[in-house]
Amino acid sequence: MAGVKEFVDFLGGQPPYDALDLDDLERLAESIEAEYFPAGAAVVSAGDDPLNHLWVVRTGSVEVLDRGRLVDQLHVGDTFGQVSLFSGEKPTLSVTASEDCLLYRLDDPRGVLQRPDRLRFAAYGALVTRPRVSAHPTGLRDRALVPVSRYAPVSYTHLRAHETDSYLAC
Repeated sequence: MAGVKEFVDFLGGQPPYDALDLDDLERLAESIEAEYFPAGAAVVSAGDDPLNHLWVVRTGSVEVLDRGRLVDQLHVGDTFGQVSLFSGEKPTLSVTASEDCLLYRLDDPRGVLQRPDRLRFAAYGALVTRPRVSAHPTGLRDRALVPVSRYAPVSYTHLRAHETDSYLAC
């Protein structure tokens, strides 16, 4: 029971699980399996069978990759796998441990919780609520941060800078 309390305490402090009442948190915590992944290990591979569970990062971090290109990095408390789980589609992105990490594997909450409607997942919340990985000090750049003028045909170079330097939206 001590393990369940740790799971409840941890999940209860993380969105979207913080919206659950104690009974539902305990139900969800009882379904958790903790899994260790060494740095570089694949957690989810794009194109695999649809997921029947969610993952929550407990320690360490994982990289989200689109055809080998880093698109996000998830840290303690971040959830992934919800898009495949809820859509029933194969994962379109891969997730790899960027360092040794402990992940919580949670069963599909729709079959565990009394009030699954209280869970509100953002499809790619980490991309919206945190600075983009492309702004990371490593110097990684993303086309979403490159001025449109860089891609403008030569005939448009006569426009004033403020007319062409709008940024692409993700």
